[in-house]
Amino acid sequence: MKDGCKGGWPEKAFTYLSKSGTVADECVPYKALQNSCPTACSAAKLAFKRYKCKGKAITMRSIGGVTMRSIGDMMNQIKTNGPVVTTFYIYSDFLNYKSGIYKYVSGTYRGKHAVKVIGWGSANGVNYWIAQNSWGTSWGEKGFFRMEFGQVNFEKEMYACTADPTA
Repeated sequence: MKDGCKGGWPEKAFTYLSKSGTVADECVPYKALQNSCPTACSAAKLAFKRYKCKGKAITMRSIGGVTMRSIGDMMNQIKTNGPVVTTFYIYSDFLNYKSGIYKYVSGTYRGKHAVKVIGWGSANGVNYWIAQNSWGTSWGEKGFFRMEFGQVNFEKEMYACTADPTA
């Protein structure tokens, strides 16, 4: 299926989540570059249950629902309701990321990219986001990376929704 589970752009992905839903991570663990939507859990003993977005997706740009206006709002969303999605600018130095806290240093602009933000942290006075990329577990920190706050428009467009377990 082109663009995975109708993804490709966060707006399309959240429209898909609102209409069709997705399963919990326990049902289908993280696999990068998956080209088709799952129809069963990896472990046969788990029930295949889809969770849809309750109401409209919430976003920094306020296309509907609650607006996240600050880093604190984003942190609260992650803490309360789970991961969010963000889009950001990619430069060539990001493609070579291996580990540590990423901060743009040099390189040419390569476009925009969307990732799942699962948390945040601080090390040596540097605050950062923890994100899951779609490029596979051989990239970065086993498919994850840490992004310094305020870099490459990382906080500009974050998207989230609250899962509706009754849908």
